[in-house]
Amino acid sequence: MNPTPKVLVVTLDAMDPDLAFQWAERGALPALAALRNRAVWGPTRNPDGFYVGGIWPSFNTAATPARHGQYCWKQFDPASYLDVDPPYDDGDAGPWWHSLDRAGREVAIVDLPRTIFAPEFRGLQVHDWGTHDPLIPGFLTSPPELAAEILERYGSDPVGVCNELPRSQAHHYRELLARLSHRIKVKRELARDLMARCGWDLFALGFADAHCIGHQCWHLHDATHPRHDPELAREIGDPLLHVYRGLDLAIGELSAAAGPETTLIVLLSHGVGPHYDGDHLLDEALARIERKRLGGRSLTLAERVSYLVRAGSRARRPIAGRLRRWPARAFRRSFRVPNNEAFAGIRINLEGREPHGRIRPGAEFDAVCEVLARELLLLRNAASGGPAFHRVERCDQLYPEGTKLHLLPDLLAEWTRDAEFQALESPTIGRVEGRYRGVRTGDHRPHGLFLATGPGLTPGRVDTPVSVMDFGPTVAARLGFELDDVDGEPIPELLAGAID
Repeated sequence: MNPTPKVLVVTLDAMDPDLAFQWAERGALPALAALRNRAVWGPTRNPDGFYVGGIWPSFNTAATPARHGQYCWKQFDPASYLDVDPPYDDGDAGPWWHSLDRAGREVAIVDLPRTIFAPEFRGLQVHDWGTHDPLIPGFLTSPPELAAEILERYGSDPVGVCNELPRSQAHHYRELLARLSHRIKVKRELARDLMARCGWDLFALGFADAHCIGHQCWHLHDATHPRHDPELAREIGDPLLHVYRGLDLAIGELSAAAGPETTLIVLLSHGVGPHYDGDHLLDEALARIERKRLGGRSLTLAERVSYLVRAGSRARRPIAGRLRRWPARAFRRSFRVPNNEAFAGIRINLEGREPHGRIRPGAEFDAVCEVLARELLLLRNAASGGPAFHRVERCDQLYPEGTKLHLLPDLLAEWTRDAEFQALESPTIGRVEGRYRGVRTGDHRPHGLFLATGPGLTPGRVDTPVSVMDFGPTVAARLGFELDDVDGEPIPELLAGAID
């Protein structure tokens, strides 16, 4: 009699595949090296233009950003012109494991990134004990009494918001490494405990620690980074290697705890590199492009009043009140919107969509997109002399279908990211100067990696990248279930040995 199938999914948020494999080959990450030798493994493909903020919602829902509508920690709100917390509405695309739960499968979800806590969920949930950037913050569990038990036995998240931790002296970095190491240790102990004591068909958990260390300490790993401090690096060592070793130990322990009859899927979600982009310069560049190429200077106060009257605003306040209500971008033709900086997000102020749209849909919208794309590709990084952008894409062409397309930027421009940005230049804008003042020295790269072992799987490399949306349908297939209404598909190389 065949044993009941089980699937263990371990997500290593922003653990860089290239660094991980380099260190594995050198013997520094033995569990990962051993896993690769017996696994089906290969590259993953993350959502184009949204691989920073859209990757985990796409993994969680097996749907595109145009269907789940989540792409950044702050998102543009078309109704108010403000940047707000991303909306969550699972009417179009909810977490795929909810379907497994409703079908009677035993499911445990522990700290998966950018997901939700669902009170109606029948299985086990640990939400935001130690995640990097929760969609909805707050430590919650199901069953509810599990929260008190976890806090009493394991304590609360020892790291918190890594952006807010001090980092001016050596002991600050040592403290950050100690906290991250402790969180990895506690998470793997908590996972082993929960795996042993609850019945499960699917157990999925996430580690956020590579994400934190990549953002905060890339300059200590990378000797070419402008903020690199050789003396501090010698004293601290390589913080990324330190954290990756802890995660490697977790891979080994959890793999052993699951056993050979369990399908194990390990996902290194996306890469990491230096935080080089010109997002802090973009909006001024767009304003200058608008004045020179889109037929318009900024509106004066009197013109704004006249414009609002002509637009027929339904606001009940007097005109002065309406002017105070709308931010300056409401009177622009285009403007920057948040998109986690690897790809610049540009929004067109469109009639019928934004309250005070200035560009008509159709031919005028198409023409504005063409002008902006051409002008953005002319921008140069003054430090390197090279182009600022690799490419500019229309979002409605990358994602032609989806009920949440109106929430996304209209244009996505991929920064070249091969040198620090201190100024943008072009014949149209002249020169726009300014230094990046953020605390993060590392940022994401689009490539990811998966490794999988289990009954019926043949070890070896899969050359064609698999979509991050494919893992939900693949896990469901391993458990003898087919997901409905998703954009992902089961990964053929991981179907052998699945139950019928």
